[in-house]
Amino acid sequence: MASTTVSSLPPIICYTDGSCREVNGKGVASGIGIYFGPAHPLNTSKRLDGPRHESGVAEIIAVQIALTKIHKWSGFNNQSVIIRTDYMGIIDAMVNRNYGRFAEMYDDLRKSAEKFPSGVTFDHVVSHEGEEGNEEADRLARMAINLGVSIAKSRRGHSLIRSKSAHVKGRRSAIARRHGRMTDVRVVPSPVPNRRKVNKRKRAKANRIANESALRFMNNQKKN
Repeated sequence: MASTTVSSLPPIICYTDGSCREVNGKGVASGIGIYFGPAHPLNTSKRLDGPRHESGVAEIIAVQIALTKIHKWSGFNNQSVIIRTDYMGIIDAMVNRNYGRFAEMYDDLRKSAEKFPSGVTFDHVVSHEGEEGNEEADRLARMAINLGVSIAKSRRGHSLIRSKSAHVKGRRSAIARRHGRMTDVRVVPSPVPNRRKVNKRKRAKANRIANESALRFMNNQKKN
């Protein structure tokens, strides 16, 4: 039986993503991507089996598998966990209990999160804005199903393969505060990202936010 002792170690940060390929409006293949960091043993690229292929389903399964892997991992010492996802459905379900048509899956996800003594934070990230963890999780999800629905040309003329999930989520990018506190959702155009020119300032900002989050957690533990 796992220990229930709360840990003072920095949180485990995990990025998750799901991708779905559709033909004539019907999902025919889906995959998930889970990313912890460069060469991390829990990084996962997995094609999903079964008859049901939906991007929302893939997103939820990605988080569920990530939590299962963390809980079984030898490096897990009851640290708190931060799940970073660009799927607002998960944030809304976990923060506001708005389960919708995925009620059973969200209920199972909440039960999995409750197994962690130091808690699980569901953190929204804006998709395809250059945040390394989100980009890597997306790449792993697309790689799982060898997916390339639309091909666009970058400014240098190089082909960029983008999944349907990347296209749709790019058009529905949502601006949300960290740690599950949501703000207004707005619809924005879907520019094709030039992966050779990822904005270094945004990557630095993402790293700074992650470090500040870990520092706040450690300070709170010391106060308690």
